[in-house]
Amino acid sequence: RKVELEIDGLFQLEEAIESKPDILLLDNFSVEDTITAIEKIKSSGIPIRIECSGGITPEKLGELSKLGNIGVSMGYITHTTRFMDLSLEIISK
Repeated sequence: RKVELEIDGLFQLEEAIESKPDILLLDNFSVEDTITAIEKIKSSGIPIRIECSGGITPEKLGELSKLGNIGVSMGYITHTTRFMDLSLEIISK
C-alpha cells in the first residue's frame, strides 16, 4: 500500500514531511513554491515521491518538467476540451 498526502500550502510542508508519506501531492502550488517544497523534501533525506496538481497548464507543465522526476495531474486537458454533442438514432422500418 502507498500513502499519498495532499497539502495546499508551504505552511503544511514540514508536518507533511514528518508524516513520511510515500507520495506528497502539492495542490495549486506556484512553480516557485514547488521548487521550495522539492528542495525541503530532498534535504529531509526521506524518500518521498512528489506529485503536482491544480492549475497545471501546458505552460506550467513545461516549467515543471525542468524540476526533475515529479508526477503531474493535469485536469486542464479535460476541462478545456471542446466537444461536439452527437447522437445516433436507430429507426426500424
